[in-house]
Amino acid sequence: MLRSILILRRPAALAAALLLTSSAAGQAPDPPPPAFQAKVAYLGEYARNLAGGIRGGGALQGLVQLGAAVDTGAAGWWSGGRLFLRGIHLHGSDPGTNRVGVFQTATNIEGPSTTRLDRLGYDHAFADSGLSLRLAMYDLSDEFTVAGPAGAFLNSSFGFQPDLGLNLSLSTYPISALGLRVAWESEAVDLRAAVFDGKPATLDDRDHGRFIHLSAGDGAFVLAEAAWRPAPDDSAGAELKLGAWRHSDDFRDLRAIGPAPRFDGNHGFYAVGSSCLAGDPEGRRLDGFFKTGWAPEDRNPVALFLGGGLVWRGPLEVRPDDEAGLAVARVNFSHPWRQHSGVAAHETVVELSYRFDLGDHLALRPDLQWIRHPSVAPGLDDAWLALLRVEIVF
Repeated sequence: MLRSILILRRPAALAAALLLTSSAAGQAPDPPPPAFQAKVAYLGEYARNLAGGIRGGGALQGLVQLGAAVDTGAAGWWSGGRLFLRGIHLHGSDPGTNRVGVFQTATNIEGPSTTRLDRLGYDHAFADSGLSLRLAMYDLSDEFTVAGPAGAFLNSSFGFQPDLGLNLSLSTYPISALGLRVAWESEAVDLRAAVFDGKPATLDDRDHGRFIHLSAGDGAFVLAEAAWRPAPDDSAGAELKLGAWRHSDDFRDLRAIGPAPRFDGNHGFYAVGSSCLAGDPEGRRLDGFFKTGWAPEDRNPVALFLGGGLVWRGPLEVRPDDEAGLAVARVNFSHPWRQHSGVAAHETVVELSYRFDLGDHLALRPDLQWIRHPSVAPGLDDAWLALLRVEIVF
């Protein structure tokens, strides 16, 4: 089945899948992985604001991704290593921001037009220990805050936590920062932690070729996550993740009027869970997930995030590889932020999505989002946003 969202939001998982080898008893082992892997993907979509928000009308946007990875063991250099990079070209307008006025980014490819390198780094896995290291410029949501079934949806809140992405300038699409990550994985438990540059490069930096921008005044962003699978061999695949983060930079006290005191740092917590709720021997299944996060309201616009949804894989017997999904994402704004901005207490997105699998390299995804209280500006009417995405992957 085509999995372009995996490429967009979880390239680490993709690379791991490409490098896996196995052998069955009584059968010849699979051939070793090739030393070099390359991927090309294009995600193009048309989005139209049907009602409400800032203004009606439609817009086109698209994303080209070119990625490559080298397995150092297969190349005959040293075992356990992987070098990787990826470049992107993003073009078009921002329909969610410019037409709807949504605070939660309407699609996971929305952003300013740019051509840049957004992945560059090295992974090293220590044989038979479950321990691995990564030094790289990459997207935090490749490895953290991920709920597998949530990849069926386009709104960015089902990818990277909005209590992180909307409160802080972090290493996430389309602007990545340099980070160091350590992880330990077992059948039932995964532990991972990372430290990132606290301020990714800006658009002006990228215009002058500075894809990595380091400064002593940037501060550091530290994130740790623990994942637990209560029954690793269970086909339900239940998983619970708990995470905590801290940013060492100074943050303005949102309660102040005029010149404001600064807080020494910022912090928060999140939880993510997913499980199969029903299934049959033919592989059709109903998956559910939830995502939630908290941050202190005295220094953050988003104080609380609540999200969750259902994904039906194989909704039609004649189309077992299609996916249908319904999900809800809600951000509760902090009281000081509401006083300054004049927006409602929350913004809520309800998303209905369907993915037509059209072969190994092509998929079509119609999508409909209802946005309650679009919050880029106060007083906007509830909006309806329709999208049609084409996904091409080689």
